[in-house]
Amino acid sequence: MQAIAPLRTEPADADIASDQAVRFVTPEGTSMSSNHPGTKAMLASLGRMFPVPSAVMGLVDTDPDEMESGRQATAESPIEPLETIVRGFRFGIIDLLVDPPDFAPEAGEKPLFYPLARMQVDSGATTVASMRPSMVSLDSPLTRELLLLLDGSRDHETIQALLAERMHALGTPEGLPARDLEWWRANIVEQLATGLQQAAKLGVLVEN
Repeated sequence: MQAIAPLRTEPADADIASDQAVRFVTPEGTSMSSNHPGTKAMLASLGRMFPVPSAVMGLVDTDPDEMESGRQATAESPIEPLETIVRGFRFGIIDLLVDPPDFAPEAGEKPLFYPLARMQVDSGATTVASMRPSMVSLDSPLTRELLLLLDGSRDHETIQALLAERMHALGTPEGLPARDLEWWRANIVEQLATGLQQAAKLGVLVEN
């Protein structure tokens, strides 16, 4: 079984190695707290790995003999981390997956957009299916244009050139200075890198 959770510590520099309670928060504001070092390390690991699922038994480093014996949990025991996973699942903070999705955790040499989500964007949708699984919003025109270019046949340089042309063709939004094609060519590199990272984070890229 695999677990997945978009968690961050609050505050960001919280000391998870101490015995002080640390709060772990989702983007929606739901949270859970723990002062157990092993549990905090596990929750921090889930947050770092997101959206890539993590094996539950690997997260808690469980000793099956200890679980079956019913021995009382110690500070080093996996019992409390396991109970935290179950509690997080009950409250919708942690997702548990028997058959985890096979999405690309990062953009490869020739990125490929999830076909179902592509079909939805083609039909005009701004909220599409992710392989995490979840529904994700694609509010930015640049994000939508970028994803539609990811057909698995184009390398990053080609995507960069075509994306600049597409954004120029869309015109400059009202209230902003005019942006010609040269402006887009000069400024698209950083936006492309950020967009590809975000696409991987959203779980909408397929291994190619």
